[in-house]
Amino acid sequence: MRKHKFWMLWKTPMSLLVGLAGVGFATTVALGLPTCEAPCEEPATTSGTQPFTVTFLGLKWDGNHVTFTYEVCKPETPETTQKDLSHFVVSLDQLGECVPEDAEICNLLVSAKFDDESVDALCGTDPTTGVFGVKINTPEGYGSGCHVYEFTLDASQLKEGFTICADGCVLVATKAGNQDVRTDKNGQLPQDGLPGYACVPGPVCCQVTACTLSQGYWKNHPENWPSDVLENGLTLGTVNYTQAQLLRILDQPVEGNGLISLAHQLIAAKLNVNNGASCQVADNAIALADALIGNLVVPPVGKDSLAPRETSDLTAKLELFNTGNLTGCPGHCEDEQPLPPQP
Repeated sequence: MRKHKFWMLWKTPMSLLVGLAGVGFATTVALGLPTCEAPCEEPATTSGTQPFTVTFLGLKWDGNHVTFTYEVCKPETPETTQKDLSHFVVSLDQLGECVPEDAEICNLLVSAKFDDESVDALCGTDPTTGVFGVKINTPEGYGSGCHVYEFTLDASQLKEGFTICADGCVLVATKAGNQDVRTDKNGQLPQDGLPGYACVPGPVCCQVTACTLSQGYWKNHPENWPSDVLENGLTLGTVNYTQAQLLRILDQPVEGNGLISLAHQLIAAKLNVNNGASCQVADNAIALADALIGNLVVPPVGKDSLAPRETSDLTAKLELFNTGNLTGCPGHCEDEQPLPPQP
């Protein structure tokens, strides 16, 4: 996990934000920040004297990584008082219930992008808005118009049985000009006033509903393979294979070659794990299978082989996992219908 930059935790005085009540928010809490309740307004316009339009563009899964994408637009107005966007913050507060007690929410943050270009991934409580979450700075000269902000979280670090989804509303904040929730030494707010706030779909905890699929399903439905595998292939042992090569292996008759029968179940197992269905027992079996295969190249891509007596136990265990019959692991998908890793 990469290191993240943090900024000082800071609490907002209630008196500074009471004026936000009734501007599209449900209630105010002890810290003075608005709280959000579903359904969210889409797109949403942030409150205050410097409003921006925020649109949730969706989420995308790659294995255990989930990416949230937003478009933030500065309104086209002849008024010269509208300042450029300094930064955009998305709350991660609602992930607290599914993060282990000895873990930090900010450790879930993997990366961030601005207009598809990598930028610093910042996590903590932003002192200018008071919001705890992911902060993405707007590069100099790009504060006007519409821009895309995205960040990726690692759901593998959550409590067992949980994942990250966008089924709830979260608080987002926009900071333009010298907007700030803090007053100066005279008790005055900045000239540009308070930051803007809105409620949009964002990262919340959801229970895992992923299930396993058999090697026959994956063989016959290549269009449903996880995007990460479509782009990067899969490694069997120490050898990487493209999707086209993996499909050839799945089509290859076993004909007494234990390497082929093991590869069939290992491919399915890795696709199931990549799709969000995993357990420790299966993870251990996958690691043992990779170690056994090593640098052997599976037919028909290669010509290597293993005796069935060497592979039968691992092949059987992986088949139990893929068919939902391995104790302590996810069940099988009903009617062989795939479920995404997020609810």
